[in-house]
Amino acid sequence: MRVCYLHEQHRQANASGDELLEILAAIRSGTVTPDIVAKLNARLGATIAAPIGIARLYTHRENVDEINAAELRKLKTPDVIYEVYTSGPAALVDKLKKDYDVDKLVLKIGARVMFTKNNMGAGYVNGTLGEVVGFENSGDTDGASAGAASPAAAPIIMTFDKKRIIASRYQWKIDEGGKVRASVAQLPLKLAWAITVHKSQGMTLDAAVIDLGRAFDRGMGYVALSRVRELRNISLISFNAIALQVSPRVLTLDAGFRAASARAEADLRGFTEDELCAAQSDFIRRATAGAEAEAGNGSGGNAGTGSATLDDLRIDYSDIDELPAGDF
Repeated sequence: MRVCYLHEQHRQANASGDELLEILAAIRSGTVTPDIVAKLNARLGATIAAPIGIARLYTHRENVDEINAAELRKLKTPDVIYEVYTSGPAALVDKLKKDYDVDKLVLKIGARVMFTKNNMGAGYVNGTLGEVVGFENSGDTDGASAGAASPAAAPIIMTFDKKRIIASRYQWKIDEGGKVRASVAQLPLKLAWAITVHKSQGMTLDAAVIDLGRAFDRGMGYVALSRVRELRNISLISFNAIALQVSPRVLTLDAGFRAASARAEADLRGFTEDELCAAQSDFIRRATAGAEAEAGNGSGGNAGTGSATLDDLRIDYSDIDELPAGDF
């Protein structure tokens, strides 16, 4: 196995100008200068001329909950309440609710929501944003008779890329010995006029209003800012020094990855095309043999010929300092 360091930023690849790329690179490398801070200061309270779907990112959940509740109250359409369906001992049910942040959900036509699970077949992933436009079997999608909807009626979501999705409940469960001991079922949706920086990870946003004034951990600023494609579509409420930092341990690890990738690249330059093809074929042969050997002995551990076959494929991190798990 070789380390291959990927350099191209695909989310911001089509941005006009490279100011956001410059800011992100500075934060990622721990080289934030007064010029970078000035570029961010220029976005404080900035007006965004962007399409519908502007997200609001906050570092603390209480801010998010307060904004979402206030926006929901502004809607004049009736509430449709979805209780959590549960099964099993109370202690296990409470654990599932806490671990997966499952609770009663109140929706209205016009509510902005975010999916919290991946379901490619249904057309959404964790972070897909949309708006409730109706309820299945309510006989209405414009809010005029939304009171006909019941908790049994599935909400109809129009995503911001114009996909129409009928949301159904998802079941979280605790299995032991092939038997379900406890489960909770709820729609995989959250109100999403505002979301936490944590929940935004992995998302790509057209535009965002971001508050980093209470950032409490290094890396939060990078996560939030890198969700958006262009600097002109970011409006900052505030930011603090922590928001512009990354962990020194992460910088050490990153340097190790870069060095390992450079060594691999230098080695590969010495290969002819035939030698490279032969090396790739040999790797596939040995990896396949290892997988088949492990499947044959029924072991997922280090026993058997499978692990021995792959011993020479281990990555060498000897030039990287040991990184305590607590730093992550």
